[in-house]
Amino acid sequence: MIFFKGGVQIKKYALPAAIIILSIFFLNTFIDNEKKERVDTNDSDAPEIASWENKVKSVFVFKGDRKITNKMVANAAKKAAVLEIDPAAEASVKLAHNQSQMELSEWDLKAGKEIGKLEPYWILGTLNNLDTRIILIRAKTDEGTVTYLTKIKVKKNYSYQELLQPDLDGYTLIVFSNNDEGIGDLALNSQNYITQEVKGNLPELQKKYPDLGIRTLPSIYIFQGMMRVFKSEDMSELRSLITEVKKNVYEGANENWHVQVHAKQNISVRSAEIIISYREKEAITGEIAIIFRGEQWGWELPKGELQSGTLTVSGQTPVFLSKTEQLSVELSWNGKEERIVLEDKGEK
Repeated sequence: MIFFKGGVQIKKYALPAAIIILSIFFLNTFIDNEKKERVDTNDSDAPEIASWENKVKSVFVFKGDRKITNKMVANAAKKAAVLEIDPAAEASVKLAHNQSQMELSEWDLKAGKEIGKLEPYWILGTLNNLDTRIILIRAKTDEGTVTYLTKIKVKKNYSYQELLQPDLDGYTLIVFSNNDEGIGDLALNSQNYITQEVKGNLPELQKKYPDLGIRTLPSIYIFQGMMRVFKSEDMSELRSLITEVKKNVYEGANENWHVQVHAKQNISVRSAEIIISYREKEAITGEIAIIFRGEQWGWELPKGELQSGTLTVSGQTPVFLSKTEQLSVELSWNGKEERIVLEDKGEK
């Protein structure tokens, strides 16, 4: 069928044909632009993310300043390799030689948005967040902004890792119990402390947290970052630590040495004075090396020389001393070494 308009003959199918031609033109333009992005951005341009000897290449997302969408991030994330890092470790981000002005941010796929800016060049791990994190890497080139993506996952090295607070300088109080009484007024929640209560029967908790060595319930632990600084099986000992300043004496001896440790501690203080006395008549010249040891820690104190047969050293202990802690002092001098086991002599 033929229509006439203004003296011009128009076929009925001319308009749809024009629309099809325009659609093909725009589609080809879009495809050409995508191809151009792929050509302009090759693997050698992708920033490298590394933690110790482990390395991955980031994945290209897009070039330019257009708005990023959750779909774009999700598609790129499918192609990205995961870099696993140790708890509280960090991964370095290295740009290509033709890139500068790095910007890092974290993307939440569930929320569909960026959830925080990060400091350039380093991606810090976390203690208790074991989810795979998506990190966007933006950089400037001579041709404009380019955006890449990488994925980071913290290794689970400890069974109790998810109970710890993320701050390496902060403290976590964990109480394992099988009753309904709970920790009550002993919970510590402040800028430096968080409290976790975990309830269950003994076999269940031993199986779930094998590296804690839970022997009975209740079992009480305090961690500073990842380091255990207190262990007890007595709630009254925890109460004393929180509410009082305790002064305890630990003592041990053998035929050559007598050692006393005077400890002063509460929830915010932990100090000790170690008095070492030499019992033998044979003179010792030179410095004596001293290591104060617990079950899972060692504290190397400053070396010193005997003065009238006695050497006294002091400082802040790396952990809170507990009634159940097996303590000892190791002494080394003139190529010799001895270990003196200490006993808790109670409060001073």
